[in-house]
Amino acid sequence: MSKKSQREAREKKERSEQEKLLKFSTTLKGYLSTFAQLYRQEVSDEAVGAYQIALQHLTPEQLKIACDEAIKQCKFFPNPAEILHALKDFYDRSPYHRTRDETEEQQFNAYFEKLSKRGREYCQQVNKEEQAVLTRREPGDD
Repeated sequence: MSKKSQREAREKKERSEQEKLLKFSTTLKGYLSTFAQLYRQEVSDEAVGAYQIALQHLTPEQLKIACDEAIKQCKFFPNPAEILHALKDFYDRSPYHRTRDETEEQQFNAYFEKLSKRGREYCQQVNKEEQAVLTRREPGDD
């Protein structure tokens, strides 16, 4: 493969990824806006960023299914974990997805565990940083 064709292939892949990210982002913002109207709550830019990080592994189509299910299931504004659980519930009920292989199910469950572990690690790090700030002595405090 020539350098030109390699560059073109790389650029095409980058464009495809950007388009996919834009579609995901647009879909997510649309649903967060819908949730905000349904549950009469505002959504900050920071919250949008947190939802994007937590749900970035989903395709735009999976995100749509998950959010549609969350609208049906949730009594309150759904957090990312509730959106993921709504998607899992959909897959569990769907005859089409009942035939999916065990490795996909294991990957899905492993992701939930990883997300939970990452959240615990983040909270521990924040607590350590807060403790460091609280226990830090200023010069002359001896």
